[in-house]
Amino acid sequence: MRTCVMQVRYAPHLPIVLRGLTCTFTAGAKTGIVGRTGSGKTTLVQTLFRLIEPVAGQVLIDGINITLIGVHDLPSRLSIIPQEPTMFEGTVRTNLDPLEEYTDEQIWQVCWVCLILRTHLFSACMVYFPNLF
Repeated sequence: MRTCVMQVRYAPHLPIVLRGLTCTFTAGAKTGIVGRTGSGKTTLVQTLFRLIEPVAGQVLIDGINITLIGVHDLPSRLSIIPQEPTMFEGTVRTNLDPLEEYTDEQIWQVCWVCLILRTHLFSACMVYFPNLF
């Protein structure tokens, strides 16, 4: 993924909050975005997911400008691990596979691989809340 001299603002009447940002993320790499409070980390992530659109420049994924990709298709190509823990609505299964692309068996296999099912917490959840999954 590559961003090219991007500029971002939250509304047309507001000042630009990201100026001349250029960066490249290697495909398949795990990349952390770090910085001081107010340095633009959240704004960059919001722009990558098209929650806000750049006023100049572009974001390319595999050479494709993300403004040409459907806004609902983009999250299937990117992932984010938030810094703060979050409680989601719905079952564990719907949160693991929100687009319902995988079978129950595939989901269970992934859980085993990730060691989720081997923890006391998850085991307790399965005992006390069998309808959770």
